[in-house]
Formats: sequence, structure tokens, C-alpha cells
Amino acid sequence: MFSGTVLRLWRDESAQDLAEYALLLALVAVVIVPMLLTFGGTIADLFHHNDKCLRPAMSGVTPADGGEAYGQCKKG
Repeated sequence: MFSGTVLRLWRDESAQDLAEYALLLALVAVVIVPMLLTFGGTIADLFHHNDKCLRPAMSGVTPADGGEAYGQCKKG
């Protein structure tokens, strides 16, 4: 009787998708979290730099106007 129940549960694949999605989510978390911890500051600096450089351009300030932000935005 016990072996029949185990065999039936072994062949039942109705919950297989849930287990696969859980494993995939765990794998993504194991990869993404360390990457964010490693590169999070660099990514934040990049967005801060872009915001600082694009905001004057979006408001209509040009290098010819002598906008101070343009000198700070040159990367090289």
C-alpha cells in the first residue's frame, strides 16, 4: 500500500511547474543580489551623472549659454 502511494506521487507532475519556478526564482536571486551589491554604487553614480548632465539640456540650457553643468559632464 505504501509503495503504491509513493509510486503514484512520483508519477504525479501537477506540482512540477511550481517547483521549477521556485528553483528558477532562487537561481535568479542568487545571481542578481550579489551583482547588485557589487555594482550598485557604480550604477547609482551613472544615473546621478546622467541626471546632472541631462537636466540642464532638458531645461533648454546650452553650452553656448555658459551652463556650469556642461564642464562637469565631460567624461574622458
